[in-house]
Amino acid sequence: MNTKKEMTLAELEEYFGVSRDKIIYRYKQLPKSYSKRRGNKIVVLKAGIDELSKFFGGNKTMEKPSKNEGKTEQLQSDLNEELKEKNKQISELQKIIQENQKLLDQQQQLHLQANQRIEMLEKQLSLEEPKTAPQDDVVAKEEFEKLEENRQELIKSIDFQSKEIKALHEAKKEDEKINEELFNELKRLHNKKWYQFWK
Repeated sequence: MNTKKEMTLAELEEYFGVSRDKIIYRYKQLPKSYSKRRGNKIVVLKAGIDELSKFFGGNKTMEKPSKNEGKTEQLQSDLNEELKEKNKQISELQKIIQENQKLLDQQQQLHLQANQRIEMLEKQLSLEEPKTAPQDDVVAKEEFEKLEENRQELIKSIDFQSKEIKALHEAKKEDEKINEELFNELKRLHNKKWYQFWK
């Protein structure tokens, strides 16, 4: 790996990611042999850079830092936000599925009750002389109609909930696709060498 043997104060500021004041403060503590002047600029030699690395990051390499590092961090932050939003949508989807299951259970129970009522009315109607009074038949029919009405409402509600679940599934797939693209872009930026950003 090619290394830079000398850097200006401005380059050191960008390289270590610290303020100019901190660079100057530490530079003034270096031996004079660790730096030189080039025109109106101060240049710190490799020995001085190594010494500064002890204060600002001993594991720094001499490779020029990528100016896209900030973009990479922003992309990482955006990806994390997308993942949080996706997890939130998944949680909401699970709640809707649970509610939908409860509605299905209720619908099955009401349907069973309605069938029992129908069977009871059919048996009563098949008798030559009904054992129940006409008033009881009216009440039974009203209850059956009410149950049937409730059943139809539940069916509509379940249909609506199913459409919502389908829409959430589609949204989830779209989010996963976006997250995958963001992750691949983030991975590509991480793997890209610094000199490739200038191409």
